[in-house]
Amino acid sequence: MSKPGSKRASSPSVDDAEDTKGTKQPKENAESDAFTGTKFSDGEGTSVYTDGACFFNGKQGHVAGVGVYWAADDVENVSEALPGSPSNHRAEIYAAVRAIQIAKKRGVDKLILHTDSQYLINGITKWMSGWKKREWKTSAGEPVKNKEDFEALDKETADISIKWVYSKSKSGIEACDEADKLAKKGAGLKDKVEKQEKEEKSKNGAKELAK
Repeated sequence: MSKPGSKRASSPSVDDAEDTKGTKQPKENAESDAFTGTKFSDGEGTSVYTDGACFFNGKQGHVAGVGVYWAADDVENVSEALPGSPSNHRAEIYAAVRAIQIAKKRGVDKLILHTDSQYLINGITKWMSGWKKREWKTSAGEPVKNKEDFEALDKETADISIKWVYSKSKSGIEACDEADKLAKKGAGLKDKVEKQEKEEKSKNGAKELAK
């Protein structure tokens, strides 16, 4: 049982299980030879570390945040609340989206993205093509969970080459730990984000009435 406030791994859904049969979990901190875009050598790429956190995952009052870590004191490190419905998987996907957006803004065209989510890596590098062919259905014929999030991620990866690296959490890699801290801190900003979303909806509603 996970403690309140801890990051909890969800049980495999159909999305996870359908393509993990027969697939071994990567060794600790092992680099998965998984790419989207054109393959490149490590010396050509820029590294970033991402993480998602969900407090009280699946329970009332659950909140989630995302963390993106480039380097110590980097102004573009990210610690944000996850917009929308909180979950571990959504937070991991959105953290990758934010990292890619920033990378492209920086002019990076070869990104080495470290994550502790094999679900994220499998989704974007192994399952995506099948989902699209089946009109966003799993191999079992069920609707793909987190479809909108994966669609957003797929769109962001279209014009950048990415090496996806599985780095196990709490394994002694400082950058991974920093991304984890940023994600947990971001989850604490959930109330602020919801307030901003309500204010934005109110403004948009006023604009519609004024038309």
